[in-house]
Amino acid sequence: MIEKNTLEKRARKSVSFHPLLAFFLTMLSLILVFLINQIVPFGERNVLTYDLGSQYAPFLHELKHTVTGGGSILYSRSIGMGSNTIGIFAYYLSSPLNILTLVFPDSMIQELVTVLTILKLSFAGAFMTWLLERKFKSEDKMSMLFGMMYPLCTYAIAFMFNIMWLDGFALLPLLILVIEEYIRERRKWPVLTLLLLLLFISGYYMAYMVGIFSFIYIVSVSAYQGRFKNGEDGLKSIGFFILSALTAALMSAFLLLPAGIQTLNNPDLSARDTGSLMQPEFKMISMLDQLMEKGAGNIIRNLPLVFSGMTVLFLCILFFLNPKIKRSLKVAVAAAFAFGVLSFQLPVLKLAWHLFDEPNCFDYRYSYLFTFVMILVAYYSYLNMHLVRPRHFFISLGIIFGMAVLSQNFGKMAKEDSTFFATVIFAILICFLLYGKTLEKWPESIANLKKLGTGILAMVIVVEIVVFNPRCLMPDVYADLQDASKFSSMITDLDTLSEKIEDSDSYRTELHQPWYYLIGSNNLPFYTNQHGIGSFATMTNRRTAHFLKQLGYNVLYNYASCFHDNVILPADSLLGVRYIITESEDLSDLELISEKNTLRLYENRYAFPEAFLIREDAGSFDGFALEKDDEVKDYFTFQEEWFTSLSGVDASDIYDSFTANWQPVNGQLSVTPPEKALVPADTFGNDLNNESRDFTAEALKFYLRNNAKSPFMLRAIVTADRDGALYLEVPYLYCQCSTDIYVNEKAVYTGISDSCYT
Repeated sequence: MIEKNTLEKRARKSVSFHPLLAFFLTMLSLILVFLINQIVPFGERNVLTYDLGSQYAPFLHELKHTVTGGGSILYSRSIGMGSNTIGIFAYYLSSPLNILTLVFPDSMIQELVTVLTILKLSFAGAFMTWLLERKFKSEDKMSMLFGMMYPLCTYAIAFMFNIMWLDGFALLPLLILVIEEYIRERRKWPVLTLLLLLLFISGYYMAYMVGIFSFIYIVSVSAYQGRFKNGEDGLKSIGFFILSALTAALMSAFLLLPAGIQTLNNPDLSARDTGSLMQPEFKMISMLDQLMEKGAGNIIRNLPLVFSGMTVLFLCILFFLNPKIKRSLKVAVAAAFAFGVLSFQLPVLKLAWHLFDEPNCFDYRYSYLFTFVMILVAYYSYLNMHLVRPRHFFISLGIIFGMAVLSQNFGKMAKEDSTFFATVIFAILICFLLYGKTLEKWPESIANLKKLGTGILAMVIVVEIVVFNPRCLMPDVYADLQDASKFSSMITDLDTLSEKIEDSDSYRTELHQPWYYLIGSNNLPFYTNQHGIGSFATMTNRRTAHFLKQLGYNVLYNYASCFHDNVILPADSLLGVRYIITESEDLSDLELISEKNTLRLYENRYAFPEAFLIREDAGSFDGFALEKDDEVKDYFTFQEEWFTSLSGVDASDIYDSFTANWQPVNGQLSVTPPEKALVPADTFGNDLNNESRDFTAEALKFYLRNNAKSPFMLRAIVTADRDGALYLEVPYLYCQCSTDIYVNEKAVYTGISDSCYT
């Protein structure tokens, strides 16, 4: 009886509630982060920034209506001209937590995203805490705080708007925990298989990075533990791991296979400079910057985001100074950090980590793996810091101070808002508080504070990772998006207007002159439950977008996105665009049929239905003749010839086209092309693009600006002898410059500088 009771007590003792507490503590911390930074629903700052506003949130909106309306997740007419959507579902929407979409009304899409973000990161905190306790066999309550450092690291705070990344981010520590158990007992491989299945289903993009990392982890740990020396033990572990991964992949093939086929059939065809695959990505001094307190900076062109708190950095340095830690372990950890830095620096490794698809923004998407390893090392160092000599604490502090000085003088701190003093202050506080925890007795004058030492340390860490660091990052990420309620009202207005459209199954609805930065041609169909021609997704049909560019629509340089920003009446009519939503008060040849606050719904009476009969030989028309033409490039005649090829009817009088007599203002025509006529981006090739970049092309004209501080203008006088729209095409190869177009001294268009659309 005594033995039984003893076993029961041990069993109860082995159950730790720290992971559960870490879940709720992380949740409370994130709520505080959102509250301090006034992000919806705790303030007016809109959460829908970057791709979250243009892709993820609209896709969630569409997912809800697909499920509740009995639609298909295999095909959608709301994406581009119509698209297979299984790839989009697997890439963006397959997270099991997205089922919460069904319980949120359309107008609360921002609140939904906030809930999903907090939930996913809270799971990350719980799983990280669980891993730390089980891996290091520790019951220290500080494990919860170290676990929270993971979901509150710079990467998570800066990139939380990429909610599709957060599933893999959260599952990483759980997967490593299961791998640790699997290494000890191979019979647990079914659990490993099920977790890999969950990982693959939750989003294959991050699953790829987590999967590669986990394979490197199991090989490295097995090698360090000498399992390859014991006959076939280590090889069997690796073999069963690979078998588990293959089994999980086969079990998720219903999702991964069609998504993979769609990806392979629709690759990014942008040409890359393969000669630079061995050139360093950035200066090594910049890596020091990333380990310091600082703002996010340009989040689109970011460096690796690896900071997770001054405590982690301090303890990682202390790890290498600890004389009682095995040299072999230090060498192994140093090798891991070196490989991580090399993965950031070496373009070929960076490309491999990104699934061999170089991102055009939000770089180093795998940098959280480096943070993950740093936290593991830091916690191990924390558990063993009682073995460190006092001077090692102050050597670590001196190293951090030196890093901060270098960053302030030569790194990002010298160029941006300096956090030098904050870095030094946090480092000093953490140094003395950690050192204090190793002392058996404190000086008599402060001896009573010893009991409070751990609490004060926890408070300092919380202030840094919950208050200070997010405040450094949030302004760069969310900028001036102070209009959460306005966006909700806009969604309600769009819903009201869409109810006025009675024949949506046969025609498309688009916008004219975007009136709100979070609603564009790519996501308007989702918010109105209509069809459109715009699209913006990794799975966009690039060949369709390539052709739409020939018609004058706004298309991204690599054809991954297409926007209907302006009415092109002839092309719109043939593509079935019958309805236009805009804030403009008058659109030529369109009839106003409804209004709601600032928005107006117009009808194009000339629109064809989405499907109609064409000539049998219509496919022989060269849809890309414009790109091969270096002399005239007449976009209007091109459309007329396309119409004729489809119908057999002479369409040569649709446009009354002419070449205006443009007169330069603050500039003069140059017969000699300048050496740097094109921005570097204009020289990027594309396997789809037939455009010539020959400076001798007859269609190209070069002007020299007289006064560099004044705008260069081209002016022409056009006499309109009849009613109707006036069209002007302003083509670019890759990046457009800042362009303003005026008609009768009234601004009608503004082109954003350095936009990758044309």
